[in-house]
Amino acid sequence: MAELKADGYIDLRQYILDNWKYVEVMSDTGTKIVRLQIGTDQRAKWTHTTTATKRVIIGYNSFGEPMYGDVPLQDNQEMEVTINLSGADSDITLPKTFGKVALKKENKDGTDTVSLESFSPFTMSNTGDGLTIKHKIQVPQVVV
Repeated sequence: MAELKADGYIDLRQYILDNWKYVEVMSDTGTKIVRLQIGTDQRAKWTHTTTATKRVIIGYNSFGEPMYGDVPLQDNQEMEVTINLSGADSDITLPKTFGKVALKKENKDGTDTVSLESFSPFTMSNTGDGLTIKHKIQVPQVVV
């Protein structure tokens, strides 16, 4: 069996960033409470750090010559989505008990869940309550 090299993992992480667009927060029993588009909805964003950049063609000038720019290289093995919810959010009716989070490829119900994690149930009961979830995945996963 062939070994996947570091550049292969970087490509996989970039694919995840480009294609795993939604995060769904659910009750402890798995019922959807809210689904957010990562990066578009201010409450959900990728928050892991990257330390390297790669110089790539970002366009062409009026003479047809390539223009270059630096883009972040997904060199961090641990990827993290941070979700910040508030009892004052208009799409959350109170009280609600949260207990699971999932990454999804599309904004639809069904089986496109690509990552699922349970956490200790948290009940949000008034508009002053807040919940921060840090959903982490490892690519590749380190097994200890």
